[in-house]
Amino acid sequence: MLVNDMKDFINKEDLEFAHEERSISCNAYCNKLNNITFNHDFKNNIPFDETYIEVREKYNKRINRLLEQIRNSQNILVVYIQTPNNKSEIAQDAILEGYDILKEKFGDKINLLYLFCEPEIDVKNRIEI
Repeated sequence: MLVNDMKDFINKEDLEFAHEERSISCNAYCNKLNNITFNHDFKNNIPFDETYIEVREKYNKRINRLLEQIRNSQNILVVYIQTPNNKSEIAQDAILEGYDILKEKFGDKINLLYLFCEPEIDVKNRIEI
């Protein structure tokens, strides 16, 4: 998503109702393109079309601020933390491929910190704690 400047992050036509969050009085919507669920943004007592405008503006401000900070930074640390109990984790090759794609867009200021809990994985320059 960073490579395409967060294009299609929260397009109205890509959002589908997912479920109602009763404890916080919100409706959750999932973006069917990127599988991101917005659990806390859409109040269930305000029509979706009205709430969407506010939510989109809020995220556009955040996205623009993030992209501006990336452009103006000398060094950027991307952190990927592999949880030990989640078997659906992204493969190491895919993480490294994503890192290479980010470096193509943003240059050598991108650095990767990859934390994992699998001693059998052989990683170049691995630091054991």
